[in-house]
Amino acid sequence: MNSAAKEQNLSTERKRREIAIDEASIEFLGRAARSVPMPEDSLTQSPVRDLTSAIHDLVNKLRDLNLERLFRSQGPLSQLTGADIEAKMRFDLDVRQVSADVRELQAKAFQANRLRNDLRQTLEAIKGEQGRLRRIIGASRRAIDADPGADPFLLERFQRRLANLQTLEASNEVTSAQIALADVNMTALIDRVTDVTTTLFSLWQRDALAVAQSAKSVKKGSPLASAFVRSHDELLAKLF
Repeated sequence: MNSAAKEQNLSTERKRREIAIDEASIEFLGRAARSVPMPEDSLTQSPVRDLTSAIHDLVNKLRDLNLERLFRSQGPLSQLTGADIEAKMRFDLDVRQVSADVRELQAKAFQANRLRNDLRQTLEAIKGEQGRLRRIIGASRRAIDADPGADPFLLERFQRRLANLQTLEASNEVTSAQIALADVNMTALIDRVTDVTTTLFSLWQRDALAVAQSAKSVKKGSPLASAFVRSHDELLAKLF
């Protein structure tokens, strides 16, 4: 612990021991009721909701990829009418849209991770404040017990300030629990997005582009089609 921190702790301890039913202690209790500010983004963003919504949208896009329509359009008649080319172009556009959605999902996960780190720092700050508040609250209660003949007016003001500190301490407990729960939910979603947008999506994209850019017709059950169907199903399964 550095010298400045030691001096601050000594100062706090002195104040704690010197608390009494008087004007100075009442002012001290008023100053002690400071709350830890929440990260600004936590007041304007809902990362769990945003990530869940983005995952839901991506699942719908993947389900909308009509593979059967693509395979049906690869027959001789479709080749004569140009329907096979049109189907591949549509498939290629759908693949590009999914790729764009995945990039958006990655961006939301990055924002969620940054907010999660900010909330973790806030939680540590709150834990530190809780120790300080409990020491002051304890000293204040002892001061009341030690001075049964205190001036009623000073005592009422002192008790009101003490009640504010107790309310803040209780509120911090609730906030800490909420942050811990949000951390668990964000971590689970961020991990899922990371799993999806790295290896699984790369394999899916590779197999999808192989189908879209194939110079030959892609038949159902062919190696190209089978590889894509397999990576497609694995990607969907991981998103659930």
